[in-house]
Amino acid sequence: MNNQSHPPLIIDSFAGGGGVSTGIEMALNRSPDVAINHSAAALALHAANHPETLHLDSNIWDVDP
Repeated sequence: MNNQSHPPLIIDSFAGGGGVSTGIEMALNRSPDVAINHSAAALALHAANHPETLHLDSNIWDVDP
C-alpha cells in the first residue's frame, strides 16, 4: 500500500481571466491543477495567465477530473 500523502487537488471551477487562480497561487504557492469553463475564450485567457494548469472546456456539471 502506498502511504505517500498527496497535496489536495485544486480546481478553479469557473475559470476566466485567472484572478481567483492567481489568489490561490499567492496563498498556497502553487497554481490550480485544473481549470474548468464552458467558454473557449475564457479558457484561452486563463491558459495565457496560468499555462501550467490543465484546462477543461466543459460545463462543471459534466466534467469528472
